[in-house]
Amino acid sequence: MKEIPAYCEHLKMARIIKGISQKELAEKAGICPGTMSLIERGERTPSLKLMIFFQKLLGIDMNAIMDDRIITITTSARLSNNISELAVAIKEARENMGLTREQLAREMGCSAATISGYERGKQVPKGNKLVRLEDILKTKFNHLSTVRFNNRVEEA
Repeated sequence: MKEIPAYCEHLKMARIIKGISQKELAEKAGICPGTMSLIERGERTPSLKLMIFFQKLLGIDMNAIMDDRIITITTSARLSNNISELAVAIKEARENMGLTREQLAREMGCSAATISGYERGKQVPKGNKLVRLEDILKTKFNHLSTVRFNNRVEEA
């Protein structure tokens, strides 16, 4: 299996944490969604112009990414890039409260599909949604308040 370059993973995580879809980022960058997907999978190298664009839009230090050093993402949401860890924590908290996805969705004011997305790591609850989840599930996701890259941690 081909190893994905660190900058690709960091770029994807920054996009997800900012709540921007791959399609939205591609449109803002003036590239097709397929190209954005290739970049995030490490199958295409972005131009310097695109790197600078991503840096400005996502608030990330592309030099740090290219050097594979720790970077800080400027965001109001305090999430771990280990989305699967957050997904498991949400599912466990929901189950501990004895709630179905449908019940939690009603409380959150969203669809059961959104809750399923959170629990499978396909969607990330941003700032106010994460706080609402904490309130409903009577828990804190404090263990997810750092941004992690390559097993190194820097406070967000």
